Amino acid sequence: MSVYGYELRSCATCAWWGGSRKAVNMRAGINVDHYETGPCSHINRRGVQCSENAVCQDYLQWSAIKDHSLEIITG
Repeated sequence: MSVYGYELRSCATCAWWGGSRKAVNMRAGINVDHYETGPCSHINRRGVQCSENAVCQDYLQWSAIKDHSLEIITG
């Protein structure tokens, strides 16, 4: 499990990423020993497995975090 703020442009906060995640109102513990992977649904990537901390030029902010008080928890 990892925690990401809305301002980070990683796969964990991207609308195209299909990994396990949820948006929450409070900070949780961070465990960087295990990264979640999930398929990218962007047309240029066609289901390629991406790590939650990966970045690319096709980033689109996940609509669940439009409220800037939320953070993303993966895993």
